[in-house]
Parts: sequence; C-alpha cells; structure tokens
Amino acid sequence: MKDRESLAQFQRQIAELQKKEDEYEVLKGAHIQLISTVENQERTLEELGAHLSESKLKMADLRDVSKSLRDAQWAPDKEASHCRLCEKEFSISRRRHHCRHCGNIFCHSCSDNTMPLPSSARPVRVCDTCHTQLLQRYSNSEN
Repeated sequence: MKDRESLAQFQRQIAELQKKEDEYEVLKGAHIQLISTVENQERTLEELGAHLSESKLKMADLRDVSKSLRDAQWAPDKEASHCRLCEKEFSISRRRHHCRHCGNIFCHSCSDNTMPLPSSARPVRVCDTCHTQLLQRYSNSEN
C-alpha cells in the first residue's frame, strides 16, 4: 500500500515536472523572440541616431545659411566707389558686381566665381571670400 502511494506521488511529481518542462520550453521560445526584438530595436535606434546626427548637421548648415541671408543686405551701387576686396576704384571699365551671398559689391576679378545657393535655382556670382567659405562648408558637410 505504501509503495502504491509512493508510486502515485512520484507519478504526480513526474507529471508536474513535465508541465514545468513544457512551460520552460514556451518561456525559452518567448525569451529568444524577445532577444531578437531587442536586437532589431537596437539596430533601429542606431540608424535613427545616425539620421538624427545627419539632420542636426543639415539643420546647423541651414541655420548658418539662413543667418547669412538675413545678415546679408544688398549694398547700394551708389555707396560703393571701390571694390570691397582689392580696393580698386570702380570706373566705366571696372564695373560693380554684387556677391549673391553676402550682398557686398566687388570688381569682376574679385567676384568671378559662381556657386549654387539655396536661394537660387542655378549657380550665381559670389565673391572670392564667400566662395572659399562655401567650398569649406560644402566639403565639411560631405564628410
């Protein structure tokens, strides 16, 4: 009788252990699935972080461009008697040219560069100083 009770108790314990084993397998599968989900989310966060960094750089560039456009005021032709860069006097043969980036007036030789600007659909005249600054900005944004 005692042996039968022990045998019944062992069989109940075996059944409980088998249930626990089944539950463990289910939890193990869920754990593997969660690990995969976490890895995918971490990759997504890294990609979003990279996009955010790029966006921040673009926003900084746009802020700089916007500020330079706000700060740049078109210099009146009548107030310019000399080139802003080389200081040569304007005449009939040495004409005035506005830099489309800073708005100042230069002679042809100091403003014979063209660059695409956000404010223009095609490349426009810029002075030597702005040309150098814009080239540096464009080369830094590509890196």
